[in-house]
Amino acid sequence: MAVQGKSLTATSLPRSALLLTVAAAVAVSFSLAAAYIGLSQARSQPPQPSAAEELAARNQRIAFFEDRVAADEADFVSLNILAGQYLQRARETSDLADYGRADVAASRSLALLPDDNYQGTVALAAVRLSQHDFRAALELSERAVAIKPSRASGYGAKGDALSNLGRYAEAGLAYETMLELEPGLPALSRLAGLAFIEGDLLNAEDFWRQAIERSAGLPAENGAWARVQLGELYLGQGDTANAARQFRAALGSKPGSAMPKPGLRASGLRRGAWTTRSCFIRASSPAVRTSTT
Repeated sequence: MAVQGKSLTATSLPRSALLLTVAAAVAVSFSLAAAYIGLSQARSQPPQPSAAEELAARNQRIAFFEDRVAADEADFVSLNILAGQYLQRARETSDLADYGRADVAASRSLALLPDDNYQGTVALAAVRLSQHDFRAALELSERAVAIKPSRASGYGAKGDALSNLGRYAEAGLAYETMLELEPGLPALSRLAGLAFIEGDLLNAEDFWRQAIERSAGLPAENGAWARVQLGELYLGQGDTANAARQFRAALGSKPGSAMPKPGLRASGLRRGAWTTRSCFIRASSPAVRTSTT
């Protein structure tokens, strides 16, 4: 008896299943495209400059804008840029003279344009913070916020002044606003510091970790500083292994820096034993942040 073969017929999928299949295919396509784009961008991005290269470039920028100000004493924009560059270089080199230079540049800028000069006002607030004149810093930062309430750095300076005046709840509100406007290392590091002051070590650690993760594109000193702070947090809790990792990572991101070395000594890494001496790194963890970011 002949066996009748089965004919293969196309089975129509339900409409819902068909839509799911198409959606899945589209999702895979987008995922592959995104991965390709990500790889292409990663290949095209230049390598991160070293700390020495960053400092050399900063010195060149400072020289360039100093020449511009010398040629045009009314160039308040160049004065504002100089103030910010001096402040960052002071953080990188611990040259206190740069704070004085920033003071002069920001003050000259505000003398030229006193009323609608956001960058000059924020820069001078940062200088006053470095001088521990916290009431003057608070007044300047409030003026900056009034000029441009949608800019983050004014809230950072305001929070720093409030925190150093012991007004922690108000500082927290300023930092939270800063985070909403610019969710990066400057805001997260401030929230980490405030959490530590309030004894909330769990959130302090989490904020420091987030700050480090968002340090890309910032000066190498910023990321190294954040790692030193996280290392100090671990060190204070006796967690020498994690402290060592952070101090070494800080040295790796900013070779030649003195910032992590006291922490490495304190964690016993150079002697092979833990010592109970807590070593806080004054050069890398001042009472206040002086960056205009």
